[in-house]
Amino acid sequence: MAIIASRRFGRFGFAIVLLAIVGLSAFAAASVFYILDLRQKKDELQATLAVTIEHLREQQATLDDAEKKRELLVSENARMSSGLSNAEASIAQLEESLAIVTQNHALADEQIRQLNNEVQLVRDQNVSLRESRDQTQEILSQTSSDLKEVSSELRTLNVRAETVEHFDNQIQELREELRELREERSVLIPQTEIAQFRCTGSMEPTITCLDQGLFLTNPLPSEVVIGSVINYATPTDCAVTGEAVSHRVTKRMMIGGEMNYRAKGDNNREDDGCWIPHSSVKGVMLSLDKDATPENTGRRDLINGAKDEADRHRRAWETASSTYEAYCERNTDIIGQCRVPNNRYEKALELKKSADVARARLISAQDYYQCLVEGEASRTEFWVGGVRSFSIPPLCAYRPVIVDTSN
Repeated sequence: MAIIASRRFGRFGFAIVLLAIVGLSAFAAASVFYILDLRQKKDELQATLAVTIEHLREQQATLDDAEKKRELLVSENARMSSGLSNAEASIAQLEESLAIVTQNHALADEQIRQLNNEVQLVRDQNVSLRESRDQTQEILSQTSSDLKEVSSELRTLNVRAETVEHFDNQIQELREELRELREERSVLIPQTEIAQFRCTGSMEPTITCLDQGLFLTNPLPSEVVIGSVINYATPTDCAVTGEAVSHRVTKRMMIGGEMNYRAKGDNNREDDGCWIPHSSVKGVMLSLDKDATPENTGRRDLINGAKDEADRHRRAWETASSTYEAYCERNTDIIGQCRVPNNRYEKALELKKSADVARARLISAQDYYQCLVEGEASRTEFWVGGVRSFSIPPLCAYRPVIVDTSN
């Protein structure tokens, strides 16, 4: 029984399995068809969606165009509103202008009425003027006759005036010739003056402050030659000072169309250091009157003594300096320094001190002499009885050098 039941169940299970397989196959086939159907619907839906999206895009473009048109309409509306406002303002201005024109028209009518009245008045005056014109023509006729007579007399006066003008021109030419002749005569007529000299010693011993010179005060350039003694106003670039200097001409040169001179004191080492234009020359010496002013003897002796003292100290300083330099050169190998052995140091120191003392004395003597010369140059000139003299010079103090010999 058990075996039969088992066989029955095996057949029935097989059938069930077979039915299950068939069912599954049918379900699988149905599923395939369903999936295919779903895919077809999906494709259709995608196509419909694409069409819908494209339609939406077209609608969006239509909306965008509508928005742009709306903005244009808004802008146009605003522009038209502005134009309407402007038009209303223009209409208001035109109404104001019309009111003004109406007012002006009324004023013009009033002015026309006034002008008509004035025209009538002018017409009345014109009648009076015509009557006056007739009277004036009669007067003009008489005046023309008188004018002809006056014209004839005027022509006669013009002829006489031309004659007078001709005479005036001749008189002016004669006056000009007379002036030129006077200038030429002033050059031809010598103008002289007697002059004293300052006690500077610059022209010693040829010319001293004891002498007087006769100067030609209007010399021609040709009359000033090399060797002439000239009195001139010192230019600013000269080495000498003073209102006027009397020195000897050493050179002549034409500069800028004017004759110029170089001058030097006979007792000076160098010339005056500048070119002197002829226009600065106050005179050229014609003659010399020796010892004409003996009252200047004391002043001359004082300045010459100071110069001799300065020259003496110069020679002493030159001698002391030469001795010291020669001693240093013999006893040192270093140029510019004076190094000597200890046994010769005292001698070198003594020579150096002597040179320094001589130099100090020279400076003191030179300062005194220079003070005297500058004081003499600064003396102002004045005239007494046709003779040029000078004021009293300032005082100068001579300060001698005191040497301490205690050491």
